[in-house]
Amino acid sequence: LVLCIGIIFANLLLMFGLLLPSALDHYQMEIQNNMLAKYQYMLSVPVSVMGGSNKLEGMLDEMGYERTQEETEADFIIYNTCCVRENAELKVYGKLGWLKHYKKENPDAVVALCGCMMQQDTVLETIRQKYRHVDLVFGTFNLYKLPELMKTREESGCTVFDIWQENQEVVEDLPSIRHFPYKASVNIMFGCNNFCSYCIVPYVR
Repeated sequence: LVLCIGIIFANLLLMFGLLLPSALDHYQMEIQNNMLAKYQYMLSVPVSVMGGSNKLEGMLDEMGYERTQEETEADFIIYNTCCVRENAELKVYGKLGWLKHYKKENPDAVVALCGCMMQQDTVLETIRQKYRHVDLVFGTFNLYKLPELMKTREESGCTVFDIWQENQEVVEDLPSIRHFPYKASVNIMFGCNNFCSYCIVPYVR
């Protein structure tokens, strides 16, 4: 009886999107056949949003990927972007220019972009027109769907754009990689609704 109740409860959570998509389990099985799969991660965001970045790394770790500092070794390259500082945006575009040549030599490598830069229509249009070698694009509100989006990209073979204009739900208890033993990033709020005249945050987070 307890087992049946547990299964029903888990199915209800999946129905309402409160658990990680099953794509995570799928990739755990897939990576068992390729233990050499590696990812390269570039953080182009302020320290205040490193919590989300740690969760992205945590999901990749759960999926069997090993982090590498060398871009030339990576099977999956993900950039978490920021639109608060112009220098951070220019750095991303510079990296994408280099990756165009890398993709020609390594066509099976997957390039993903996420973060608040992706919430801007002008940036999305630039990516569609100038950086067609990018495989996966998603924003700030659906980071937890990374495994599902990777699965969609694998099955379709096409660039996947998945941008939400608002936060539909908050998913907690995602796997997280912590790089320091005595400190961690903790969310105390999601976005902002003050709409100060000088600030872009309410429009992208």
